[in-house]
Amino acid sequence: MILIAPGHDAEQWDGNEFIKPCKCEITAMDGKLPVKAVFEVNVCFEGIGTAFLNTPHYSSPQEILIPCDANERIREDKAFALPLTVMVWNPDTRTLEPDTAAIKALSMEVTLMQTSTMKPGSDAFKKLQTMVEEAKIALCETANTVEIDPKLSPEIFGLRATGKTAKADIELMLTFKCELPQIADLTLKAKTSNSMDYKAMIRWLIEYPAGSYASQFIALGDVNTYYKALDHLDGVYQYDKTPNLAKGFRHRSNENYYEHGKGDITRDTFIALHVLPTGIGDLEGIILLYHELTHTLEDILLDERDGTPATGCERNAELLKELARALHNLCDAEKDGADTIGHIRKAIECLSVGVNHQEV
Repeated sequence: MILIAPGHDAEQWDGNEFIKPCKCEITAMDGKLPVKAVFEVNVCFEGIGTAFLNTPHYSSPQEILIPCDANERIREDKAFALPLTVMVWNPDTRTLEPDTAAIKALSMEVTLMQTSTMKPGSDAFKKLQTMVEEAKIALCETANTVEIDPKLSPEIFGLRATGKTAKADIELMLTFKCELPQIADLTLKAKTSNSMDYKAMIRWLIEYPAGSYASQFIALGDVNTYYKALDHLDGVYQYDKTPNLAKGFRHRSNENYYEHGKGDITRDTFIALHVLPTGIGDLEGIILLYHELTHTLEDILLDERDGTPATGCERNAELLKELARALHNLCDAEKDGADTIGHIRKAIECLSVGVNHQEV
């Protein structure tokens, strides 16, 4: 048995860490041959270090998903509730206590995670890095709750994007820094999330009537063709968060619009909607997107109309918009026996609006 007593370098605790590794050396004689062993001893100060030795400081009980949807309301509703606390040693009570001021002053750095297939300097890495920077992921207030240990008095932050939208599953590293110099940085893994699957919404709009009697007479277009329109865009944005606003460009009208980006090489190609669709089933929201995607297809197919109603620039989009409303109501009339007449009346009204629209 070897009894180890603390040496001079372990007598004074600097208050930075509860466990301090101290290098040790022991020499014994095996006859005339000295035998030396070098090892480390972890000196535990204040009798508390061992209690925190195996605490997972760098993990989260669940995957951190940061909403980067285009819809502001969805970002707020799905903000990841992250409890953070800063514990400091109170020499008077000889206990760890939360430092409320330090918690509120925490700062966060967001960096793109490096992987074997995603290396710095590559075009793919640069593209995602720009997307993450423009998403402006930040700690915000949130009404979302999470199970916490009240003894730690954590502050619950909401993690979400505050800038542009970003696609899902971008792997990130979140580094939290404290203003107290003795507190080490905390690094957590995270991913972006985006529930706005516009392709799924468009597929639902076009294929919902499949198999109905009405679908034998009305069709809303080819799904893959509208997929090409979505792929042509740099993004779909809430009206007041379009990239052109930051560049000083504002659309002349106060309506939803498709920006073809031809007027200035610095402009993106996108769709701006006052109200973004919330998901599959949001008929009116998806129809507004469908309307602007029709304009996108006109642009791709080199439609020569100059954008004024007199030239029929709204003919295709307005007619298809009302046909979509009518067709969905006719399908619901077949499926919903409770309000068949109501659905048929709405369908007739939509067809009337579409055929008699002044821009059609």
